[in-house]
Amino acid sequence: MELYRRISRVMDISIGGRLAAAQTLLLCGLTLACSGDPTGPDLLGEWGGEGAAAVVAADLTTFEFDCANARVEAPLLLDPDGKFSVEGLYFREGGPLPVDGRPSIPARFDGTVTGDRMTLTIHLIGLAQEPIGPRELRKGRTPLLRKCL
Repeated sequence: MELYRRISRVMDISIGGRLAAAQTLLLCGLTLACSGDPTGPDLLGEWGGEGAAAVVAADLTTFEFDCANARVEAPLLLDPDGKFSVEGLYFREGGPLPVDGRPSIPARFDGTVTGDRMTLTIHLIGLAQEPIGPRELRKGRTPLLRKCL
């Protein structure tokens, strides 16, 4: 409110001046709210943990697990509590390769990021299966993967 009063003093005190001051405040607020990167600069990059790895880019995140991999072709947008929930595709690995290749499984990836730590849980959509995880990853850590054959 104090900022509004200061702008009002500088501008014409007429109704038009107050309207212009309000519009200026609104524009400043929207600019600040929209100017940040919602994925956050600390989220982008390589993450690793036991049985899991992730590479987070602006519009694509890839995950690698012991016996699976996954792909999210959307940004990981963090809410104010550092949580994300995004859909992507999950691919099982290991064993004989089917003639038609391995089918993708739609999945939802739920996570929380706190500093350099990410907790990830995967929900396979349309399958009556317990969630996969949680998996703990740390930014910049080398993953420890035991790939299925």
